[in-house]
Amino acid sequence: MWRTRHSRRKRTIKRLHRGKIPPSHLLQKRRRRRLLYGAFVCSLVVGALGALSWLSFHPNTSVRAISIIGNEVLKTKMLEAHLWRLTERPYALLFSRNNLLLYPKNALEKNLLQAFPNIRAVKIRTKLTTGMVEVLITERVPFGVWCQETLDCYKVDAEGFLFEKVIPSRDQRLFFGGVEGVLETPLREFVNKKYFKKMNTILTDLSAMELTATTITFENSDATLRIQEGNWNLRIALDKDTGAQIFNLSAILEENNLKAVLTELAYIDMRFGERVYYTMKDGTVAQ
Repeated sequence: MWRTRHSRRKRTIKRLHRGKIPPSHLLQKRRRRRLLYGAFVCSLVVGALGALSWLSFHPNTSVRAISIIGNEVLKTKMLEAHLWRLTERPYALLFSRNNLLLYPKNALEKNLLQAFPNIRAVKIRTKLTTGMVEVLITERVPFGVWCQETLDCYKVDAEGFLFEKVIPSRDQRLFFGGVEGVLETPLREFVNKKYFKKMNTILTDLSAMELTATTITFENSDATLRIQEGNWNLRIALDKDTGAQIFNLSAILEENNLKAVLTELAYIDMRFGERVYYTMKDGTVAQ
């Protein structure tokens, strides 16, 4: 009887073992599932990327034309060609840069400012309805011409920014100094950045007094202006109250009747506060 029970128990255990899956088989099944799931996800990702890539190159969402607005000196075709060249290479070789939704406006604006010093400001807009890219450009306006010791000359704007090499003409205002050393390519440099804007106000005030400065030479915080009316020099301290100096100049010219003898003046020095010195061409010095 004991043997019978024992044999039954053994048969029951064998049947239970037959129904179980070995651990190695379970691991293999899990791996297959993971591989299938991974392959499925990869196929979805690849398919989505392919669809997005196709859409990015679709004519309905692509740039059809570029419109350059506001340029006078810079040539339109040159700017257009520059932008087309920068956007011909796709992102990661998959997505078109000439897609209206993906158009790299900020990067292109920075590139234009760097590549063309004549550009003071630029704004790029895309229009989905027309497939047009509008490039709004503000060019720098020449305020005068700055020349270095080598007599290489460059246009300078009202902020003192050097932006284009040029051969100066007689009717242009000339600036000298204000940039340390002799630079091989002074483009994008500033002339006396700290005080240049003050010079704008000084020249405007002189113009109101019917005086024209033809050349301005910066010497650290001082400036010497060559006045056309009478061909004499005006010396000003830019690190002091220039408004007060111009006011004193006007007073000196009126009180001493110097306007009537401007051709006899050598220079007027306004750099010493309330004391004003002037010298005549014959060597006479007055205070």
